[in-house]
Amino acid sequence: MKSFVEMFFQSNLKAVDENYLKSRTLRSSWTSTLHLIFFGVGIVITGEFAAWNAGLSYGWSSLVVATIMVNIYYWCLLLCLAELSSALPFSGGSLTFITATMGNIFGYILGLVVLMQNVLAYSQSSILVSNFYIRLIHLSLEQTVYWKYILNFLVIFISSIIAIDLKVFHRVITILTVIAVLEIVFIFCAMIPVFSKGDFLFNTGLLNTDSFLPDGVMGVLNCMPFAIWFFVGIESLPNLAEEAKDPATSLPKAMLGGYAILTLSVLLVLMMVGCNPGSSTLQSSIDPLSDIIFSNYDIIPRSLIGILIQFFFSFAHHASTVGFTIGTIRIMYALSRGGYFPTFLSITHQGGDVDSYGYGSPLYAIIASGAGAYCMIILSFLLGETILGSFLLYGCAFYSLVAAIFVFISYTLLKVRSPHLERHFNLSDDWKSILVPILGLILGGIAISGFFTSNPNNTIVFYILIAQFVISFIYYIFVVRHRLVLSAEQKFIKLRIAKLREETLKKHHDEQVKVRLDSKSRNADQSAVGKPAKSMLDSYQQRSKRASVLQ
Repeated sequence: MKSFVEMFFQSNLKAVDENYLKSRTLRSSWTSTLHLIFFGVGIVITGEFAAWNAGLSYGWSSLVVATIMVNIYYWCLLLCLAELSSALPFSGGSLTFITATMGNIFGYILGLVVLMQNVLAYSQSSILVSNFYIRLIHLSLEQTVYWKYILNFLVIFISSIIAIDLKVFHRVITILTVIAVLEIVFIFCAMIPVFSKGDFLFNTGLLNTDSFLPDGVMGVLNCMPFAIWFFVGIESLPNLAEEAKDPATSLPKAMLGGYAILTLSVLLVLMMVGCNPGSSTLQSSIDPLSDIIFSNYDIIPRSLIGILIQFFFSFAHHASTVGFTIGTIRIMYALSRGGYFPTFLSITHQGGDVDSYGYGSPLYAIIASGAGAYCMIILSFLLGETILGSFLLYGCAFYSLVAAIFVFISYTLLKVRSPHLERHFNLSDDWKSILVPILGLILGGIAISGFFTSNPNNTIVFYILIAQFVISFIYYIFVVRHRLVLSAEQKFIKLRIAKLREETLKKHHDEQVKVRLDSKSRNADQSAVGKPAKSMLDSYQQRSKRASVLQ
């Protein structure tokens, strides 16, 4: 009779033929390390141009401290991801890592969390792009109601077209990202002539306060959700593993190199808050970097130069929209190829015809991801500033934190269970490497608490996440686990990691047996030595007793 665990949790992976894998092959070994760096920066760069500035309402200094904490948290996350991706270079990214260490059920549940994170970020980036064009065209309120639906549809449609061809995608996001980063450097250089220490202290709010943190620890906590926007999205880099040249070495380089660029960009952005119009005005700005330029050089937003500045600044939002398009598509592709989703979503070409249009791109997944993001956009417009509307605004960052918690756990489990698994990037071979995910877990927990202190309505995000967990769990038990297939990553997990785990357990068992045998041998030796000594002692005592009697 089957046990409870076997009946409800065990999944039998179905074997698939060679054609199944061939028809779901991505364009491998094309993406260079430089392309990966620009993708990692581009998918995040919109966070340097918008969203973060709402945290200024709690004080510039509080936002700076929160950003430092989030920056350290992301360094911990990327170091763990760099090692995991060098050991498990598959397009599933976090889905693969969690499946390898915690099983298919956790892989499915957390795979949906990562997918939701990317869909929400995809939709929010599209809204930022469409809002720019609405302001640029200067539409009336009645016209905006209709045009926002049309413009968002066009943004998602164009991003999906770009995602079909990997070469076109990387060229587009590289150009957009380079322009966006140069814009940040240009604005910072333009602010140097108008910078003064007095203005900096006044504009950042440090001049009229007795404390560096006006709201204390609570101010820092409240800023954490906004500081996350500076970096959220770069954890999607491992999803391009199967398309990268030598992913075991290029992915770690891209993650750490791209994050170094983002860290420098964030530093420049926070310094520019000290220029006019100051944090009190920028905290409610839709386009804070443009307002800094306009305020210091008396540029009218509706003038030709003002429109051109806003147009070029919109490239950052375009870059992130295109980046999250690929992030959403790749995680959906991985879920489909493994059997978690309908398998037709992962088809990259038909009947083994490698020259067919769209080879290397899962066209059905592209359509499905675009449709999902557009549905989220419609919900956002319909719900507006409601309690549920805050889920659409804050959900991306919150879901990324939840997924990261399980990445830290996966890293620790893989380090302990499979220490001999080949890793081209390795933090350390001893216990010290475990300190990195522990620090990440602590900072991640602090960031999550900041979501609830900054806005009580954010509790709806937590309730939706719990509901998603429960529904996913039930659906997996009764449906998904019967559909899983032996995909490329599942083969690696089953054959390589399982074998290494068995070897590690066997080695540990043999060492314990050896210790027990050595202990028994030492005890036997001590017993053998002790018997003659005991007989000599008895003989001596008997002679002493007879001598005393004679006396």
